[in-house]
Amino acid sequence: MSGSRIPDPPTYTEQDSIPNDSDEEGWEDAEADNEEVSPIICLFCAGTFPSSESVFEHCAAVHEFEYKAVRRELGLDFYGCVKLVNYIRSEIAQSRVPDFTAPAAFLRGEKYLQPVIEDDALLFGLDGEEEENVREEDEGLTEDQKRICELEEKLRKLELAHSEYREAVNRSLEMRLEGEDRDARREGSDDDSHYFESYSGN
Repeated sequence: MSGSRIPDPPTYTEQDSIPNDSDEEGWEDAEADNEEVSPIICLFCAGTFPSSESVFEHCAAVHEFEYKAVRRELGLDFYGCVKLVNYIRSEIAQSRVPDFTAPAAFLRGEKYLQPVIEDDALLFGLDGEEEENVREEDEGLTEDQKRICELEEKLRKLELAHSEYREAVNRSLEMRLEGEDRDARREGSDDDSHYFESYSGN
C-alpha cells in the first residue's frame, strides 16, 4: 500500500543475547516441577504415600506394624531391610500373615532380594532410613552400649551362618544316605539274580 512504512527490525543489545542467572533458575525450577515423584505403596494395603517415613508411620498407626522395632529386634542391615519389605509384600500378595519371629527364615538366602513390585520406590528410600536410624541410635548410646550392639550383631550373624551350615550338612548327609541305600538295593538285586542263575544251572 502506497505511503506505508516498513517497520525497522528489532535491535538487540549484548545483554539481551546472554541469559542471566535468574533465567537459568527459572528453567531449573520448571524442570524440577515437571519431575514426577513416584508414590510409595503401603506394605499392607493399596494406599500410596510420598515418602518411606510416611509409609511406616501409616503402617504403625493403621496396621500395627512397627518397622523400626522389627528392624531393631532382628538386627537388620540394609539388605536385611530389603528382604523384610519384599517378604511382607510377597506374603500379603498371597493372603498370608507375615511371620517376624527370630531367627526369621526369610533372611536366609537371596530369594527376597528380588523386588516383588517392579521399581518399588520404598526400596529406594530404605538407604536414607538406615542412615537416619544409625545416626539416631548412635547419638543415644554410650560407648559400652555401642560395643554391646556390635557384639550382638556379630553373634546374630554367627548364629545365622551356623544355621545355614547345619542345613547344608543335613542335606549332604541325606544325599549320602540316599546314595548308600540305592547302592544297597542294587547289590541285593544283583545277589538275587546270581542266586536264581545258580539255581537254574543246578
